[in-house]
Amino acid sequence: MEESKLQREFKERDVQRMRNIIKKDYSAKTTTQIGYTKCGKAMKNHHLNKKMWPIHKTCFDCVITMETELKRTGQYEAYVRDLTTRGIRTYVKDLEDALLEIALMDSNEGFVTEAGDIEKWAGKGVDTKKMTEDLQEYIQKIKDHINP
Repeated sequence: MEESKLQREFKERDVQRMRNIIKKDYSAKTTTQIGYTKCGKAMKNHHLNKKMWPIHKTCFDCVITMETELKRTGQYEAYVRDLTTRGIRTYVKDLEDALLEIALMDSNEGFVTEAGDIEKWAGKGVDTKKMTEDLQEYIQKIKDHINP
């Protein structure tokens, strides 16, 4: 008999699922549900958890616990300052990206509509050079403020 030429790597959950099907155990789980490991609780789909996860990579309850501990040890002000500075740096990066987009913008650029018509959009009355200079000045003021 010819050897199988199946070259696929199977993940553990795929193998477990095949085992469950062979055993006719159709309701068995293929993986163990991994909860939120820091506090051991399953993180609920709550708006506060959704807000805290991108910032701290923890649930809201753990953020409250951490901030309470920081307040107790007197490090809370430095923590807030660092968090604010990171937010400002992200804002500056977004402004610099917008500035780059303005610099690369071609005023004679055409766009094709859904109907197939070509529209020419020109920024009449917009002084991109002055706008760029103003934006650079504003960015520099922000950078000077966060890096005294």
